[in-house]
Amino acid sequence: MNFKILFLTPVLIIAPFLVQAQTNWCATDQYNEELLNSMSASERQQAINTRNKVFEIASNGQAKSGTVYTVPVVVHVIHDNCDGNISLDQIRDGIRILNEDFRRLNSDTGNTRTVFKPYAADIEIQFELARLDPNGNCTEGVVRINSPLTYNARNNVKSLSYWNSSKYLNVWLVNSIESFSGGTGITLGFAQFPGFGNWSTFGLVCRNDYWGTIGTSNSDGRTATHEVGHCFGLYHTFQGSCGSSCQNTGDRVCDTPPTFEDTYGCVTTQNTCSNDANGGTQSKPNPFSSNVVDQIENYMSYDRCTNMFSTGQANVMRSSLSQFNQLSNLVSSANLVATGTSPGYQVQLCKPTSDYCQENVSICEGGSVTYVDRSYNGPASTRNWSFPGGSPATSSDSMVTITYNTAGSYSMTLNVSNSKGTSSKSSNNLVKVLSQTADFISWKYQESFEDDANFNTYWQVVSNEGRKWELTDKAAYTGKQSVYLFNYINSVNDLTDELITPSYDLSAVLQPKLSFKVAYARKSASTADLMRIYYSYTCGQTWNILGIQNGISLESVSGFRSQDFIPADQSEWKEVNLSLSSFVSSKDNVRFKFEFISGLGNNIFLDDISVVSLTGIDESDLESLIDVYPNPVTELLTIQFPDQKIRLNQLAMMDLSGRIVMQRFLKSSEVEGTNISWDVSSLKPGLYLLQMKTTSGSLLVKKVMVK
Repeated sequence: MNFKILFLTPVLIIAPFLVQAQTNWCATDQYNEELLNSMSASERQQAINTRNKVFEIASNGQAKSGTVYTVPVVVHVIHDNCDGNISLDQIRDGIRILNEDFRRLNSDTGNTRTVFKPYAADIEIQFELARLDPNGNCTEGVVRINSPLTYNARNNVKSLSYWNSSKYLNVWLVNSIESFSGGTGITLGFAQFPGFGNWSTFGLVCRNDYWGTIGTSNSDGRTATHEVGHCFGLYHTFQGSCGSSCQNTGDRVCDTPPTFEDTYGCVTTQNTCSNDANGGTQSKPNPFSSNVVDQIENYMSYDRCTNMFSTGQANVMRSSLSQFNQLSNLVSSANLVATGTSPGYQVQLCKPTSDYCQENVSICEGGSVTYVDRSYNGPASTRNWSFPGGSPATSSDSMVTITYNTAGSYSMTLNVSNSKGTSSKSSNNLVKVLSQTADFISWKYQESFEDDANFNTYWQVVSNEGRKWELTDKAAYTGKQSVYLFNYINSVNDLTDELITPSYDLSAVLQPKLSFKVAYARKSASTADLMRIYYSYTCGQTWNILGIQNGISLESVSGFRSQDFIPADQSEWKEVNLSLSSFVSSKDNVRFKFEFISGLGNNIFLDDISVVSLTGIDESDLESLIDVYPNPVTELLTIQFPDQKIRLNQLAMMDLSGRIVMQRFLKSSEVEGTNISWDVSSLKPGLYLLQMKTTSGSLLVKKVMVK
């Protein structure tokens, strides 16, 4: 296969990686394959032509000139109410790692083996946090955004905060990253190749615990080194397996010997390809005249002993800076002046940006909320908090605890200032203080959503992305209305929407249960919608898992519905019963939460949500009679249930994310028995939900702790 044919079928650049990777922590190949598939034919061809030129220049050794380029950087910290809101010191430490690795100033250069040491290169690219923002204002080069999208992040985090990529290299730090199609294991980062997709998404996404070496980091900080390499045009050293010729197959760099597949250790004798000497050009011959070991020390491998870029890789990256106008401007002298990263720039004191974290957003009357000043961009010399309706009502401390004694919604304001100016941040209806007295005191409550005023008064809807649970007359199990979530056209994974019930007094209710009707259909086998049901007796300050519905266990109709799903009649609904006896008996202020997490699936409808006392024995209340022991368990779990009163035919162990980690279909002899033994020794320690399906289709749930 020649050079241009390879690029005329761009999926072939990436597809070998998808086959080989087993626990790939870098999702760059999968991400860029998605970008290629989304581009028009002309856009794809333009990107291919420019990248061809990059590698052509690099293979002739024309790019490395002796000029040191400076790259202005902005770091967008996407956190969840300060979880993941890493310090400025850790951010700067990550920049330090980048500079040491790209300038070959890292302390472990001595670990580069003799055969590769002549080709280990100073890339002559360095990185500086921006000192001037896009409006010319003083900055530390850091933006902090509080958003739930920090979990299972993908491209969706980039729209939360972005600076022009022709002026700044954008870095998004998050708490976790969703695995892309074809990927497995925990994803640590992904980057966008230059010229692939829109420049408004150009940059890298990295977990904050893999950035730098201090603070939340539990790594050497080189995930970012690897991903920035991708941003400047580098492929993995194992790209395309062994290939046939070093300058136009594989990673297309001749001084990085081909590697058959991704590896993860540090095996110095590893040698997976025998064609290391194949290829080269007249002006730039292959540096290897015979077969050599794999270059496991290369930053673009997956091995854990990386310590070098090669001269050929330096040529590729510097060629990218020259061939893409966006990158040429990024490192231009004029842009360094505009971003405050030029040599000799005098660092200025910046005006602080007001920001804070709070401990809770929902509490009972008489409860307290702790607020912490997390302002950034410049040190604050004065600070003033305002808490209308709270006690105390004002404060100047960096951390303050406020008590709220009366039910209602409360706002707050934080003003911070220094000699450069003042910044203020206010949040309306930030804290919801709920009554200690339950909304409903009865042995039975049912909501069929026929009364709009009742729904608006007692039910809470929490939405992060505009979509939300809402009343609808499109379908209902009882009456004319239900509540539903329009999920059909959603194009973003892991959006979370919550529906919270009123509070109930269950202190005198015998064997309470939560019951509801649900209508839901999957779009396809890849649909990953998930609904978790929680309970709280702390006014929503803390939530505990009650049950999980996903995949087949969530759907109320068989087969897939590729169109906008609306249940046609009662036959397309199902009933779910969850026993509460083990969780909330004797509690006088209990509420429930339905949390729906989108997996690019279909609509979901709920109706007839009820909390009732059982008056007779049926399968749902027998859940309280099932005995699961030992609990905690180490190896063998015993499930004991009353003979002839309940029959199980399927068991599943689920983690708290809703993923089935073990499953077992029972034989007829086991169904008729009174106890079942199950070896769970393969599970990692932690809390799980044991889901038991009866022969009549009911789902029963027990919590199990594995030691």
